[in-house]
Amino acid sequence: VELDKKLAEIEKVKKEIQYTSYKEAIPSKNSYLWRSALFPGWGHVYIGNAKGDNVNTVTGFTYGVLFFISLGYNLSLYSNLVTQRETYKVTANTSLLLNSFLTLSGNANAFFFSAIYLQPARIAYSEAVDQINRAPLIIIGVYMVQLLHIFISGDIAKKQEKEFDTSVRRIWNFRTRQEQNLFNNDRLQIYELSYTIKF
Repeated sequence: VELDKKLAEIEKVKKEIQYTSYKEAIPSKNSYLWRSALFPGWGHVYIGNAKGDNVNTVTGFTYGVLFFISLGYNLSLYSNLVTQRETYKVTANTSLLLNSFLTLSGNANAFFFSAIYLQPARIAYSEAVDQINRAPLIIIGVYMVQLLHIFISGDIAKKQEKEFDTSVRRIWNFRTRQEQNLFNNDRLQIYELSYTIKF
């Protein structure tokens, strides 16, 4: 009976220490939220490193890559917008000269021909404007999705605090042994509890 009590006490202490160790491994909500707000994906990587969780780490890098891809796409669209705008300006000036020349030549369809000449450049520039107006929605979408995801992931991690983590490279060892007392014939019951962290 006395042995069972001792074992129960040791098991209780073991769980309390293990719970504390796991709880310390979970970052506070503010610590990963501001990271994700500052740099998309950083919060997931932060949680992944703290918990030894590769899933969160890979998710964080994925969000970071998607954010930079969408940012690069926006920059390419802006570059295209600048090109199409310059092309439209040059074409518009040429169209104006064409209109003036045809008008002076007595062509009644001068405006019609100049408008046809300008139309492709006008369409291309209009499409470029529409694309650049829609493109920021991609960046905002990636940013908001990863921010919402880190908020939910952090809450899940907090809820799992009581589910003791046995995969964070922590090992508990417990054993009992008996030894002969050197001063008398009594046998001593010895309890050993060890805690190992693997690096």
